[in-house]
Amino acid sequence: EGTDYTLPSGKFEIQYNPIKNDMLYASFTRGIKSGGFTTYNSGSVGVASAPFKPESLLAYEVGNKFSLPSQHLRFNVAGFYYEYSNQQIQSASLNPKTGLVGSIVNAPRSHMYGGEIEAEWHPLRGLTLSQSAGFAVGAFDKFSSLYSAHIVNGLYVGDYRNRKGEELPFPKFTVNGSVSYTWDLGRYNLTTGIDYSLRSTYHSLFGSLYNVAGYTLWGADMSFGPKDGKWTIAAFGKNIFDKKYDVERNYFVQGANIALAGMPATWGVRLSVNY
Repeated sequence: EGTDYTLPSGKFEIQYNPIKNDMLYASFTRGIKSGGFTTYNSGSVGVASAPFKPESLLAYEVGNKFSLPSQHLRFNVAGFYYEYSNQQIQSASLNPKTGLVGSIVNAPRSHMYGGEIEAEWHPLRGLTLSQSAGFAVGAFDKFSSLYSAHIVNGLYVGDYRNRKGEELPFPKFTVNGSVSYTWDLGRYNLTTGIDYSLRSTYHSLFGSLYNVAGYTLWGADMSFGPKDGKWTIAAFGKNIFDKKYDVERNYFVQGANIALAGMPATWGVRLSVNY
């Protein structure tokens, strides 16, 4: 049996330039995330989870984009407020024979608000410094979810918790930065760079065992090619210090400790040709 999802989305934005090289803006967006099915656990535990509904979002954003060309500086700042309907949350469904089984469910109403900053500076010829940071907090406005189960007459019965006012299971802080320098080698350019990304800890609906610890990852890259850009050869490294971290930790079945591990140190070479 199929499930059909047809919902509209769109964006409205206004912009104003109070002075040269400065732009104020405000936007309103309606976004849609398709519904679906939780299928990864159906065969193993014999439960067919009900389909989860589409997630809809009303996003309000205001911001300012400012640049100082003479100082080679660009700075952006923004604040946002999100209203979710049927937000898709990793939670659990009940199987009377086996207990709780991890699945995606809908939280009827929730919200999130926060801000972002972004800066890019070229203090010297060839040198680029960039930095961005984001902060977001949110909470459920209407949501009750399963958090445990107990046996009655040989079958599991679910225990529900009212999550109203509880924080959304997302990291509060994200920070990214990079520095690169381009060396002038006559007809050629050599660019070297290093970057990092940081994400704070976020807390699961099912307790500390399923929290995702914060982590910081470092990367590096180097590229070489003619100034006309006809070809470039680049070497790169991601997670160069081989940080062990989890991208996600989910409730699966009672007592199971399930996590999606992040990528280990990865190195590569890339050749690009333009014609």
